[in-house]
Amino acid sequence: MAYPIDEDKFVSICMREIGEHDEVDEKVAQAVAATLNWAHHKGMIDNEKRM
Repeated sequence: MAYPIDEDKFVSICMREIGEHDEVDEKVAQAVAATLNWAHHKGMIDNEKRM
């Protein structure tokens, strides 16, 4: 997986894999993508501080 994650693409892939989905599924997938991007960004900042 490449970072930062394209949230729209991630949601689209998740919805395709789920099949029958609703708005809540889309919001959860969007939140997961945003959280992964945030965690990746935070990790990069923490690594810069250590150097």
